[in-house]
Amino acid sequence: MNARVEEVLGQINDPRFNGLQRDYVGMPWFDARKPRQRVRSQSGTELELCLEGGTFISDGAVLWADKVSAVVARREPEQACRITFLPTADSELAIREATVLGHALGNQHIPIEFDGADLLAPILTSERVLGDTIAKLGLTTVEAHFGEERLFAQAPATKTVTPTP
Repeated sequence: MNARVEEVLGQINDPRFNGLQRDYVGMPWFDARKPRQRVRSQSGTELELCLEGGTFISDGAVLWADKVSAVVARREPEQACRITFLPTADSELAIREATVLGHALGNQHIPIEFDGADLLAPILTSERVLGDTIAKLGLTTVEAHFGEERLFAQAPATKTVTPTP
């Protein structure tokens, strides 16, 4: 089946989607920001996404639904950098280093999010390149760790509309 999607219908945990079979489509962080794309669900349903610019497809976003099933976006873990800010008594240093880090990441157009006090960033180049970038800053109040993370799983989502049967 093929369908055109012009807006996200809501989140799968919304009661109006209770009882529907779930058909998932993988949605990595980079694709979650693309308003126009074609995606294929696990069962082979092809969707042509024609979303409003600025729409972010979060984990659990319902992209299409009928009376039987719903196609749901799933955010899988991806390679990322987790930056931990170390406790310090020198608040000026902490602010300065956080600003330098933010500037360096922003200069490379790396999106960020926070998980508590930790900063998460996707690896756009390679772990080595991002690690070198951070190391060259000479920061003393941060530690960078690399591994898999569920990035931007709950970013600001969507307009809520009622699915049409």
